Amino acid sequence: MSEGGGILQKQLWHLGVLLGVSALLFFVLQPFILTIFFAIVLAIALHPLFIFLKRHVVRETLASLLTILIALVGAGVPLYFIAAQVAEESIAVYQRVGAGTLSFSDITEHPTSQRLTHLLGFSPEDITSGLG
Repeated sequence: MSEGGGILQKQLWHLGVLLGVSALLFFVLQPFILTIFFAIVLAIALHPLFIFLKRHVVRETLASLLTILIALVGAGVPLYFIAAQVAEESIAVYQRVGAGTLSFSDITEHPTSQRLTHLLGFSPEDITSGLG
């Protein structure tokens, strides 16, 4: 009878150690979980391109390099244009505020600003009180 209890106790001990190590692993990897998730998504999304290139290119290393370059160009070019547009709009707002043709209240009273601040859980008055 004690033999069966010893096995159960040993199994519970192993389960406890396994759960403890799993929890520690989770806490160590927690800052990287989102990055790991997006890496998995990218790997799945780019795998067909890699297989295609691997069939048409002699070396697997070259196929990997081409896959990475195509992914970088495919993501980099749109990001460049988005960043350029954001910079252009930011400069325009800065110049209008500097010239006095745009005030902070014009921005905070805009319907889009109203919806955004409501969605984020604060009001434009919270912003203005924080500035002054």
